[in-house]
Amino acid sequence: MVLLHNRQRGNYHSFVAECDRDVGAWLHIPRFFSKNGQILGANPKIPKILTSQFFDSFRLILQGSTSVSLKILLIAATPFESDSVREHFSMHLEERGAVGIDSKSGNRITLLHTGIGMVNTAWHFGRELQRERPDIAIQFGIAGAFEGGPALVEVVELQQDCFAELGAESPSGFLPLETLGFANFRLGNQPFYNVLRQPALPLEGLRQCKAISVNRISGTEEGIRRMEQIWNPEVETMEGAAFFQGCLIENVPFRALRAISNRVEPRNREAWKLKEAVEAVQKELLFRLQRLETGEAL
Repeated sequence: MVLLHNRQRGNYHSFVAECDRDVGAWLHIPRFFSKNGQILGANPKIPKILTSQFFDSFRLILQGSTSVSLKILLIAATPFESDSVREHFSMHLEERGAVGIDSKSGNRITLLHTGIGMVNTAWHFGRELQRERPDIAIQFGIAGAFEGGPALVEVVELQQDCFAELGAESPSGFLPLETLGFANFRLGNQPFYNVLRQPALPLEGLRQCKAISVNRISGTEEGIRRMEQIWNPEVETMEGAAFFQGCLIENVPFRALRAISNRVEPRNREAWKLKEAVEAVQKELLFRLQRLETGEAL
C-alpha cells in the first residue's frame, strides 16, 4: 500500500490565500482519493482552489492507512462522554488526558477532556497542539437538534460550525462579524468570519449537519427563533466552532461527531436522552477508528 499521508505543516495557509474572498463560494472539485491513491470521482463541496500540498495534508481523512502508526487525538468535553472509549483502550484518567495504544493497528490514541465551552476547548486544545501535533483530531460528544434536524440519539457529522454569538447587537438586529467588517481570523489573505466549514470529504453513512456553537444552551422560544432566523442551524453545540478554528489554523485534519441528546426547545430536561446519546456517539467513533485498522476511510 502506498503511504499518502504527509505530515508537513503549513500547507493549508498557502492554499487558503488562493481562495475566493467569499468563504461561502464552494464548488464541486473532481477529486476523490481512494486508499490506494487513485482518483475515483467527484468531491463534495470544498473551496475552489486546491494544491497538491493541501491534499497531502488531508488524505489521511480520505482514506485509511495500515502502513504506519498514526497519532490520533480524541477530544471530548467531559469524562461522562468518553467512558466507553476509555474502557475500549484501557485508558486511565490523567490531568492532561488519557493515552492508549490500539493493540491491533498500533495507532497512538490520546484522549483529551477540555471541559465545557469554547474557551476551555480553545485553551486545552491549543496547549495539546503545542505539546504534540496529531495526525488527525476527532471531537465527539452530544448536541441539541433544532426543529427539522436529526432525531434523538442519531449520530451526525458536523460539516459546518459557527460562532453564533460573536458580533454585535443593534436596533435592527444581530450584526455578525462580516457585517461589522472584522475577521475572526485570517489564513494568508483569506478572512474567516463566524461560519467555519470542514474542508474534507463527508463521512459515508452519517447525516451532514450545520451547527452553531453557543455559550448558553438555547431554552426559550424567543432565543431559539432568534438563532434559527440568523443562522438556520440544525444542531447546537458548546465547543465545536473553537475546535474547527484550531484545526483550520494549525492545518490539522479533523472530524466532528455528535449524537443528539435533546431537542432545542423550551428547556425540558426530562425529555433528554443523555446516556443513550453518549453511548451512541462513542459506538460510532469506535466503529470509525476500527475501519482504519483495515485501511478503510475514516
